Formats: sequence, C-alpha cells, structure tokens
Amino acid sequence: MESVNVLKKENTLMYYQNPYMKEFETALVDVFEQSFPVPVGPGTTKSVKCIGMVFENTIMFAEGGGQPADVGSLRIIRDTEPILNIEVDVFHVLRGADGRNIHLVTETWDFPLLELPKGTKVLQTICWERRHRHMLYHSGQHLLSAVAGETFGWATLGWQLSDNGCYVVLNTPDISTQELKALENKANEYIKDNLSVTTYLYNQGETDARLEKARTKGLPDNYGDSIRIVQIGDLENNMCCGTHVTSLSQLEMIKLLRVEKGKKNKKKEEGKEQSTLLHFMVGRKEIFEKFHDMYSTESQLSSTLERQPCDIHDTVLEMKESQKKAKQRIKALEEENVMSLIELFKEKKPTQEIFSLHRKDGDVDLLNFTARQFTNELKNNSVTLFLTVGEDEGNLLLAGNEKFLEHVGPLVCTIMSGRGQHRADKYRARVLMSGRKNAFKAFSEAFASFQSAADQ
Repeated sequence: MESVNVLKKENTLMYYQNPYMKEFETALVDVFEQSFPVPVGPGTTKSVKCIGMVFENTIMFAEGGGQPADVGSLRIIRDTEPILNIEVDVFHVLRGADGRNIHLVTETWDFPLLELPKGTKVLQTICWERRHRHMLYHSGQHLLSAVAGETFGWATLGWQLSDNGCYVVLNTPDISTQELKALENKANEYIKDNLSVTTYLYNQGETDARLEKARTKGLPDNYGDSIRIVQIGDLENNMCCGTHVTSLSQLEMIKLLRVEKGKKNKKKEEGKEQSTLLHFMVGRKEIFEKFHDMYSTESQLSSTLERQPCDIHDTVLEMKESQKKAKQRIKALEEENVMSLIELFKEKKPTQEIFSLHRKDGDVDLLNFTARQFTNELKNNSVTLFLTVGEDEGNLLLAGNEKFLEHVGPLVCTIMSGRGQHRADKYRARVLMSGRKNAFKAFSEAFASFQSAADQ
C-alpha cells in the first residue's frame, strides 16, 4: 500500500487519507429512497429514483471539481464475514446539500436495503481501474495547468474528464503547433524529474504560507468545511477536491492531442474573450492503445483509397471537392427538371389544379425552389402544391389557399405520422413517406370539397 502525505484531520474522507485503497469496511449511517440527479453526458443529468446510502466513511469519491464519481460494489457484513449473496452495485456517488457522500445503488431482490439498521457493517470495493485513471488524469491536468501558466501565462478556466476523453480549458484564443510541442515537452520533463505530489488538508479559519499561495479553479459549493491543497513539488499549489497520484513519475507520459475553440465569453471580460480546449492523454497504456487504433485506421484508409499514408489527407480533400461539384451538377439537373414540369403543368391548366412532386433524393432546398418557381411562373394564377422529398423519412411542403391549408395541413401530417407548422400560404412538416399515397388521396378529396364549396 502506497502512503500519501496528508495532514490528516478528524473525519477525513478515506479516499483522501489513502486514494490507493481498494477495499474498506465501514458502517451504515443512513439509507433512503428519492430522486437524484445522475450524469448522462458532459454537463447533463437526468433525475433517477433510486436508493441512496450514507456511511461513516468511504473510499468512493463523489463527483466534483471536474472529476467523475467512483463506482464499485457494497457487501453486507455479518459475523465479520461478507454475505456473498447480499451485494449491490454503486453506480454513482454525489455530495448532498449537507456535504455527505451519497452512494446511489442498484436495486436488489435479495435483501430489502431500506430495512437495514444503522450501524450495519459494509465492505466497500471500488472499480480500481476507473479510480486509477481518474487519479492519473487529474494529476496530469494539474501539471498541464501549471506548465501552461508558468510558460505562457495562460490561466485554467476549467477541465472535463469522461470515459471518452479529457481536456483542459485554457484562457487563450489559440495555441500554435510550436506552443503545443513546448508545452508537451516541458510537462514530460517534469514527469521525468519525478516531482512529488503532496496533499494538505486545512480546516476553515486555518492559514499558512502554503494556503495563501494556493490557487483555486473552482470547488463545488457543497465541498464542505475543510480546504484541501494539492502541491506539485515547487511548481504549484492548488485547491482541489479530487484524488491524485503521489508522484509525477506515475503518470509515465503526457500526450497532447488537439485543440478546439472554446465558447466565447459573453461577459466580454478583458483577456477572456475566447478560450481554447486542449485535449490530452495520460499514461503509456492509453496512449499506446490510441496509437494502435490510429495506425490501424490509417492502414485501412491507405488500403481502401490505394494511397500512401502521407497522401491520404490530400486525397480526401480531392474527393470532397469532387463530391461538392457532383452535388452542384445534380442540383442543377433537378432544377431543370422542375422547370420542365412547370411548363407542362402550365399547358394543362386550368384542367389540372394540383401539382404533385416527390423526389427520393431531394432536399428542403428543392422544395423551396419548386414553390418559388411556381410563384414566379404563374404569378397571379393560383396553384396548389403537394411536394415531398426523402425515402423513408423526409420533408413535406404544401402550398395554396391559406384557409384550405389551415384545415388540410394537420390532416395530411397526421396520415404521414409527422409534425408540421402552418404559416401563411405554406405548410411544412417532417413526415414518414410510407403514408404519402393515402395522404395525397385525402389531400385531393379535401381540395375538391373546398373548391366545390367555393364555387357555390
């Protein structure tokens, strides 16, 4: 078991005392059922009704400060031995309004959890692979933030870690290739130097030089009464509520992947008009697996395109340009075809009152072009349009008398299992094409009735 240099305070959470602990025996304090906010994606949650459990202490980290929660399992202990058939999974941990860690568990049919008495002994087991990855990435983020500030003066505005990747948000409008290389090299130099990562815990009201120097990137509102400092050698002190490694050598290496534009600062604070998201990876295993996946993809593309890897990018650009020109030619031909159909329709008026068109490969632009050309060609002569594009699902555009569309639009939309909107002499909807035949029949019958009523 690796030791962690923490100034221990009374009731310090066990995952702060030793983030390397994988199992821990504790006692139940409270168990209840209610709706909890559970993350379903970056920055999004949904309300889930489930059982929440609170313990005297825990090795399971509660989501906060950009770091996801731990997951794991709980076993009920009786007579000092775990009862193997009474085990539940912990799928999320969050901090309640009172600062307690609430462990959300899956329902079990083996035992009524809500009937467990307070003081019941429980063996907690965390998913170590997930916890260790979070520790590596969180310490890696602190290192990158420190180097970015030390080398370029960029402040860290936030960070995000998920199963799909990780990025840090830096207060700079852009990062050049040269800056990326310098940042990566400097961070890996510190990893080779094996700087220590030390944590210190302070109660509210305590102060010393280390605490005064510490910077914060934002702690949860319900973080609690204590203040925790994470120090990387002499490089930086930072307030943090996450779990960390004990030395930078455990990170093994950092690889910067790419940058993307962040959201613009709506408040337009000076120097904060634009941020940049810097995506990165930590640890040889993940980086090598990523490299293997990228190499496999490159090899497949090279084989499919019959090009050398160095020529793939230019080949794809040529293909995109060729596709763009092909689409333009197809669009011109479709529009020519529509103009021909309009001429034929004009010859048949007034015996034909409804113009119907369906194009399986068409789009909304074709619908708008057709409606616009009818308006231009027939000018004051009224025409009723029934236009659709798409194969299984697509778009509908009806045009004609406003009162008629107000009645028939919702009817057609219902038959085609869609949702639409009526505005002036147009009715637009997103529909299923399986109902087009029946919808056009109903449309024609309704038009005949409308015309008959108008003639009387």
